[in-house]
Amino acid sequence: MSNLFWYKILFITELIAAEILFTTKLRRRRYFALRLLGSLAMLYAVAIFYPVGTYVANSWWYSSLMFFVMFAFGCGTLAFMYKISFSGALFFALTAYTLQHICHELYTLIIAVTGLDGGIDMYSTSVLDFSNFSKGTLVCVLIYVDIYILGYGAARLSVGRIFDHESIKLKSVTLLWFGAFILLIDVVLSSVVIYSDGSDLRYEIITCVYNIVCCILVFYIQINLVSITDMRTETAQMKEMLRQSQRQYMLQKETINLINTKCHDLRHRMSSLAQHGTVGNEELREISDAILIYDAKVNTGNEALDVILTEKSLICREKGIKMTCLADGSGLGFIREGDLYALFGNIADNAIEAASSLEDAEKRCISLNVGTSGAFVSVSENNYYKGSIKFADDGLPVTEKDTDYHGYGMLSIATVVKKYEGDLSVSVKGDMFRLNVLIPVPREYVAKENKPRE
Repeated sequence: MSNLFWYKILFITELIAAEILFTTKLRRRRYFALRLLGSLAMLYAVAIFYPVGTYVANSWWYSSLMFFVMFAFGCGTLAFMYKISFSGALFFALTAYTLQHICHELYTLIIAVTGLDGGIDMYSTSVLDFSNFSKGTLVCVLIYVDIYILGYGAARLSVGRIFDHESIKLKSVTLLWFGAFILLIDVVLSSVVIYSDGSDLRYEIITCVYNIVCCILVFYIQINLVSITDMRTETAQMKEMLRQSQRQYMLQKETINLINTKCHDLRHRMSSLAQHGTVGNEELREISDAILIYDAKVNTGNEALDVILTEKSLICREKGIKMTCLADGSGLGFIREGDLYALFGNIADNAIEAASSLEDAEKRCISLNVGTSGAFVSVSENNYYKGSIKFADDGLPVTEKDTDYHGYGMLSIATVVKKYEGDLSVSVKGDMFRLNVLIPVPREYVAKENKPRE
């Protein structure tokens, strides 16, 4: 068996290992274990039976074709094993091949710079001769193993987690194909240098450095493709949540108005019954307690905020949570009703959830202050909490729940604040959670409010 024969098997092993690094979190297809075994058998069969005994095997174009064929089969097996599209399979296969090629070029560069001679030409079609093995061969093997272990490990720690998603959906594959084209040229160029006769050492070193830079560029493109996809997905989810907030606000507004109307009518009816003496005092107290919901109505000077806080105060009453609210919503007119619901609804929901988990009745309380000072609207909310809170790099708390939309509450708050060019800060001190929002009031709105009335 020739050196090139064994290198084919080594290459497909390197490629499979790289693909495993980036596909651990993908959604698997049914009968995954059988699909995996079948894919491995196919990939190794392709590597073993790809012909290298012909006279054309010792050429750059045949070598490039060999690597392309094994890459294509690797891409196909990913689509066969995981619930991803063709572009998704190409994305992961390209990422894996890029990592493998970087490590290969690093190894080639180190051998060229150090002048080590392992006595083995991996691309040779001559029969592998174990008698050529020497101490230099052992050193080269150790360098090879170290480079791939360290390279794959570093890739997993640095960029691997970026690809930890159940699926990758790319709306635009232009950059993906551009990256694939760069890597193709890189592989072909590397093969040309390997099979060129009497190439200068400096030329070989420059080519290795150039290939490594190209692979890093492909990695950069891949990372940004995931970031762009995540951003688009997140933006779409946030838009949908804001639309839901608008619909929920309108429904809640109608409900609160209906309750208030019915309670108001019922109070008048109670007064009439009491005057005629047809209802006893005990019954009047029971009915009065039943319609205390009317007293839960909050008046802030902003109709949308009234609806939101009234709804949340009723929930707090039901859960045994004391909600203290000092709110002046007269300066919130420049914020859309749906955005108000997303902002204050999520602030209140998060606080209610935290307070509900507390056993100490004295700590089951929420403090909310809303006001306008000069050209700014300020919102502050404090509540006790149980457990620990971890913060992400953006300063927002990290949720520990796995539901589809949980965790987007705080993100929704941040999105609304950012939309109105405000500032959001979150902090904890002891067992107290604090949230502060500062939103600038638009100049045209301030001027309109301050305009003298005729």
